[in-house]
Amino acid sequence: GFSFVPPSEEEFLNFRQKREAILKALADLDLSSKEFEQRSEKFFRAIEQIITKIRKVSNKISKNKEIDKEASEALTAWFVNQSHMDRINRLFNMTTKYQEKTEEIYKPFNNFINLVNQFFSQTGKNISIGREGGILIKMQRGTTSSIQALSSGERQIFIILAHLSLNERLLGDGVFIIDEPELSLH
Repeated sequence: GFSFVPPSEEEFLNFRQKREAILKALADLDLSSKEFEQRSEKFFRAIEQIITKIRKVSNKISKNKEIDKEASEALTAWFVNQSHMDRINRLFNMTTKYQEKTEEIYKPFNNFINLVNQFFSQTGKNISIGREGGILIKMQRGTTSSIQALSSGERQIFIILAHLSLNERLLGDGVFIIDEPELSLH
């Protein structure tokens, strides 16, 4: 006999999450476009409708009742799109690996940025690294500036923290001695 297991609620939700993860990864890589977003939205919406129909008619199918036209169309659409679903799963796995690798690569930078932002928290300034690698300073009044917006003492602190956080040649623990610090470091 014919045996069919419809997509579960978890699979349905995972499908939506996969869509979001894929779109986010493409945006992170600057590969997204309005046309692509529109086409992918149309495709994902069509697949979601198929999944909804399958779930709706699954009781008829699982009870071995006669399959009506609606159930037949839903099953046909589901099976026809399985190769697309497999591609989505492969693409999702690739984007997941990409996200994990990106997080691993950016972890030292993110830790450094968090450290600097903790240090500058009382000044109302917030440091971030732009997509091109440039340092952006968000000022208290909401404007964004370059590192030149920092005072000379803040720039020195920034450089010292960068050296301590990002220099791989430094030992894990140790003492950092500053000989004749500038007055602006107070």
